[in-house]
Amino acid sequence: MTVTIGNMQKKDFNQKLSLTINKHKMKKLMIIATLITGIAILTAFRPANNAEPTKIDSIAATDFCDGWEDGYCEGWKDVKGQYAFCPLTPFCPFPELGENSYRGGYNRGFKAGMREANNDETGF
Repeated sequence: MTVTIGNMQKKDFNQKLSLTINKHKMKKLMIIATLITGIAILTAFRPANNAEPTKIDSIAATDFCDGWEDGYCEGWKDVKGQYAFCPLTPFCPFPELGENSYRGGYNRGFKAGMREANNDETGF
């Protein structure tokens, strides 16, 4: 025996109700799966804990780069004159083996500054 509710029979009503409930369950399941996947991807690309340079390496690099900047400016002034303005110093290169001190950076920067001043076509 089927009961008629409006134009819909009880059996049809139960089928539609179960389909609606299943759709909502699937929607929730898809949202949860998307969130879990997103969190997994975001946490997978964290930097390694040991990727930071050691304090000794960073001090040596800082000394070399300080020497590089000073040497570059002095090399520029050696060619352009004592009262010339120093240009922006290019990025500090990686030190070669054995030249990771201030003096090594200064010498390398001095040569680079002279080379750039000789190649400069602005006339300043």
